[in-house]
Amino acid sequence: MTKTKLAAFEVKHKCMTEMQEKQFHLLQKVNELQDEIAILKKQRQEPEVGENSAAKSVNKRLQPKCVLVDWAGTNENVAEGRIISSEPDDLVNDTRLGPTDVKVLVDSATVPDAFLWRPASNMFTMVEAVGQMIAWPASKCVDLEPVTEAVDITPLGQRATSINKCKLLDLSSDDVVVAEGRWQTEEPKALVNGLPLGPKAVKVFIDQVHQPETFIWRPTIETTYLEDCLLSFVAWPACKVVFENRGEVEQGINFRLTTLFQLIKLWEGAEVIKENQKCKLMDIGGRKLVVAEGHVHSINLDQMVHFVRLGSDAARVWVDIVNVDDAAVWKPSDEIETLKDAHGSSIAWPMDKLVIF
Repeated sequence: MTKTKLAAFEVKHKCMTEMQEKQFHLLQKVNELQDEIAILKKQRQEPEVGENSAAKSVNKRLQPKCVLVDWAGTNENVAEGRIISSEPDDLVNDTRLGPTDVKVLVDSATVPDAFLWRPASNMFTMVEAVGQMIAWPASKCVDLEPVTEAVDITPLGQRATSINKCKLLDLSSDDVVVAEGRWQTEEPKALVNGLPLGPKAVKVFIDQVHQPETFIWRPTIETTYLEDCLLSFVAWPACKVVFENRGEVEQGINFRLTTLFQLIKLWEGAEVIKENQKCKLMDIGGRKLVVAEGHVHSINLDQMVHFVRLGSDAARVWVDIVNVDDAAVWKPSDEIETLKDAHGSSIAWPMDKLVIF
């Protein structure tokens, strides 16, 4: 065995040991959290069934198969999965499910880049949600094992007049105005509570709440109902926002926001990727697929990777986890041709195929 191979073996062994220790630590944390959640559920009283409560018949069956239809309005099937629950108090990514959504385990992504109904800090698109629990609107979830039982959500109030710039409609009814406010942007990259807005959505500042107990579209640990969002920003589906006097105001706001986002992009372009920053490696063949995970070692143009200069628009990446064994590497060598060969070692990867987080 050569010195180079021996050194590589030692580094790989060290990394594997560290990963095993981290895995053991994480499993302990998960078990502790599960115990705490079980205690909280026992302490919590059963919620009252009111006019905003969703049907609970889903829990009477054993994880029925379902198809998820794009919530953005394309009517395209974006994923397949299994319905886990429709209990409003169930947690999905640390937030309550709510009365109008269902909890789904995603089995496969038909449209990988379809944006999630409620993005989380670690997943925004459907391909990232495969194998994970997500919330999805019940009206856009086609149960392949349907039952005849159904519950209609009764409108809660009368339509109010206002000189404000927009009105928010109830998520389950176009006849109920639940709040009024001022819309700010429809830019998908705009952040609300630290998460991107996504397509077919509006960022709105809430000035007045008509239905305080209305469950919001994308709840957080701190905010669950509209009354929690008064005088703060909230994300709302574009199809559920009634705009008023949009003309000149929209042009002025869009101009300012366009300028702002251009400045942000310039700033982001100038930002230097930090060493050891975690990253995901996207397939270089064009598939919208995460083929591996790792951390950035260097973006120095003169950095040598397997005796070849790294060059521009590329990063030297240490491969920690391989998702697709036979995925081709960007710059193959005599010893490394697929990602399976690269596990535990460093390789070059194009910057436009890296997702930094």
